[in-house]
Amino acid sequence: MSDLEKPILFVAASREDYSAKPGGGGTPDPLVPITPGLRRQLDAQLAVVEEYAQMAGDHTAAMIVTLREAAYAKSNRPNALFARLGIPVVAARHIGELIVPAIPEGLRQLRNVVSEANTKVARFQISTIGSFSLWSAGDVLRSPEGVLTPAEVGSAIRGEHRFRLEFFPWIDSEEDFLVAELSELHVERSMGSQSRRAIYFRAETPAAVMRAASVSGVRHICIEPEFSTPSDFSSQTYLQVADGLPSELGNVPATLPTLGVLDSGVLSAALAPYVVGRIEYELPGDTDYSHGTFVAGLASAGKILNSHLAGFPDDRSKIFDAVVLPTGSIAEADLIYRVRDAVSRNPEIKVWNCSFGANEPNQPPEFGLFARELDRMSEEFGVLFVVAAGNYGSQFIRGWPAEQGHFPGDRISMPSEAVRALSVGALAPLDCFVGAGCPAPYSRRGPGPAYNCKPEVVHFGGGISDSGAVDGGVRSLLPGDGVYEGVGTSFSTPLISTIAANAWATLEASGRDVDPALVKALVVHAAALNSEAYSAEERNYYGFGVPSSSVDSMFCDPAAFTTLFAVDLERGVDWDKSQFPIPACLVTDSGALRAEIIMTLCYSPPLAEEFGDEYVQHEVDASFGSFDVDPEDPPNRKHHGLVPLERPVGADTREVAMLKEALKYSPTKVYRAKFPRGRTAEQWRVKLSLTPRKETVENVRQRVYLLVTLRGLEPDLPVYLDGVRAVPNNWLSNELVNRATIRQRLR
Repeated sequence: MSDLEKPILFVAASREDYSAKPGGGGTPDPLVPITPGLRRQLDAQLAVVEEYAQMAGDHTAAMIVTLREAAYAKSNRPNALFARLGIPVVAARHIGELIVPAIPEGLRQLRNVVSEANTKVARFQISTIGSFSLWSAGDVLRSPEGVLTPAEVGSAIRGEHRFRLEFFPWIDSEEDFLVAELSELHVERSMGSQSRRAIYFRAETPAAVMRAASVSGVRHICIEPEFSTPSDFSSQTYLQVADGLPSELGNVPATLPTLGVLDSGVLSAALAPYVVGRIEYELPGDTDYSHGTFVAGLASAGKILNSHLAGFPDDRSKIFDAVVLPTGSIAEADLIYRVRDAVSRNPEIKVWNCSFGANEPNQPPEFGLFARELDRMSEEFGVLFVVAAGNYGSQFIRGWPAEQGHFPGDRISMPSEAVRALSVGALAPLDCFVGAGCPAPYSRRGPGPAYNCKPEVVHFGGGISDSGAVDGGVRSLLPGDGVYEGVGTSFSTPLISTIAANAWATLEASGRDVDPALVKALVVHAAALNSEAYSAEERNYYGFGVPSSSVDSMFCDPAAFTTLFAVDLERGVDWDKSQFPIPACLVTDSGALRAEIIMTLCYSPPLAEEFGDEYVQHEVDASFGSFDVDPEDPPNRKHHGLVPLERPVGADTREVAMLKEALKYSPTKVYRAKFPRGRTAEQWRVKLSLTPRKETVENVRQRVYLLVTLRGLEPDLPVYLDGVRAVPNNWLSNELVNRATIRQRLR
């Protein structure tokens, strides 16, 4: 058996793996003293909201409930109080900022509770609330710099830009709303979900936009964002390095998968054999084929065009050419329409490359409408979008380690914050202004909204000098078929896209049911295996690392043993596998496990667009550790997490810290640990636990993928073979990809 014929072991969940989730305790003590002064303060704030609510007319206003930080966690929230009073929490903005409809009767009852209620439950609920306030016009009018001003509105109108207006979820019919209240707006398109609908409109005067912002039920108004091929730094140019083409470029294996490329179009005789289809939304003359051709060349033959430079993936793809980007920029709603149309008309294509974005940072960080639309399309069509993190243009070039003063200007750009997408940053392949393998100076960084890990992975995007000139760029083709160097996250993205497309095709060829979360899990796990452990700050630039080729992500080397678990979780039920197989060669004479353990968790969660930063509705936590007899309660066993390490007493377990450091509510996580001195256990166990964000969310089944790799700390250990031998007989397991498929795809 060759080293590339050691498939990941796929383990199916069985009924015996599930158990009831431990219940919570009683009502805790108040977070702060419930003094008469506190009651008066909260009642006064409610009085202001109630007075406005009574004057709001036919449309319900919005009230912001700002929680104390100690109440950010789900278990401490006062949601039940608002639901009981008929003003349920139906939206949110930032973490700890809940939105309830300001219904006068509900507000009157809430004032009574705040002023007089004295039960233990009521006192605790009151103690969780920091303040009450109205959602005002200042909250409605949005710009990257803060509040959208009349001058900015006027400039947008003169520039013939549209505006985007989003509603709160209690607006039942925007058509009636517009006729009654916003008849001055010229609506051209509507979009979004039932819970967070949006319209795109034009206005003749700034006053009309300002009046719209004062209408109750309007959540946000902004100037419609625009998107383009990344072009906000001077080195988005190309340097010719060769006229002749590599002879290998003409070899187009029939087994190559097809990758969808949403870009400016491909114009290349050399790449024509790779282009299997095309859909055009831009006519010749209205688009610049340079960017799309360069992207397609990297996806089709990146390693060949870069002289087989170490680190470039072996994977190659055929191309479906979706010409969605014009010369210059395109408005958000128009680009979303084109992407949806292209994807829906080509259901056989499962991975789509998106080397475009907004030129501005996603700041303040939010899950933007374009990202939410990509998430919806991913779920609807069962596809994986691979999205560039964006290029950062700065007055002084960012080095590595990164200097102060760049953040948040270098934060990722929209729509790379999409939760279900795979976002990609760039590394320098050779020494330049930064060292080889370091984050490229122009590559935008995370974290994403709510501290989600974005980008998740990185690859070579080219290097630049201290003046911003190309210095060791990646190589591909331009129209005319010369070989050129270029730089940008646009060009690291197709290297990841082609890895993902090949992974998907390999799984399908082996007869597996495939979904985007599974492929994303494999690519991220390949990155984790191929990269070092990063600190939380480094993770903002590297994500979880740079993956090797998809073949290597599927098939272990002899010194590693990988299992993949596909688990369906539900509320109130945990999953675990005890008697975890430990390769004998990793166990010392004293019975201790001496190894490195790397786990990747990935799932596609239910999403609630109306909940802002709390968009992701399921948290899934994984733990690998010992499962030994509890000395305080024998013969029962107790799980002690070692990957990740259970937090010691006194560690920071506040919600913000858990979001930032432990990636709570991030649907892609990597856990890792080394035991150079060995760790002992009677049994080893892996477990998963699900926590829904709010009790009112539908109890949907959550498919979760967990990859666990055990790797030796010395070379040449027979970890794979020993791992297979150690698998318990009662495990329902088989190869993720059969060896016949491996041999076919390696030819």
